[in-house]
Amino acid sequence: MIYDDYIALQKLLDCNKPRAGVKYALEESFFIRIHHIHEINFAQILLDLKSFDAKLITSTLQQKIDQLHRILACWKLNINTLKLLEFLDKEAFLGFRPSLMGISGMQSSQYLLWVELFYKTADRYNHQAINHPGILSIFQSIHASHNDWLVAHEEVILHFIQNDYGTGDTEGLRYMHEQRNHYDTLWNEILTGLNKVI
Repeated sequence: MIYDDYIALQKLLDCNKPRAGVKYALEESFFIRIHHIHEINFAQILLDLKSFDAKLITSTLQQKIDQLHRILACWKLNINTLKLLEFLDKEAFLGFRPSLMGISGMQSSQYLLWVELFYKTADRYNHQAINHPGILSIFQSIHASHNDWLVAHEEVILHFIQNDYGTGDTEGLRYMHEQRNHYDTLWNEILTGLNKVI
């Protein structure tokens, strides 16, 4: 076996299929790759969060902390990856934007699953196994990083489309503000519950 086969490199590269034509292919390809990186990270985040929950009782404190740190690192990588969009040519983006046909990265099935698993899994936050300042601090950092990722999206929206509608037929900037407020509310509800457990 060779390295390329092990990671199925050609299959990975073949997933990048710009749709808007030759004129915008380079920039659209760059845009797609950024979203591919996000999805690969989301897959890892979901695996680690599910593993964390499955081993909540059996894993050591250090194992819990290490797994949460990896989730946090993946979120930070997504933030930095999203910031690469500042190098995307604005005119080209507006040129290939219609080829997105009303879709948005915020519609990612993996991202939506992350929201369900992280913010709405009450058993995790009601369990004594996470009652440790180190664990709770990393959970707080993960929520903050998710929030920072949403802020980075807002900066992208401001740069490329200002107050125009988002690609997912949302209200763009206003929609992102609402999302941040929504997740802050969910997180505050979690913190309230944690205070009762602790």
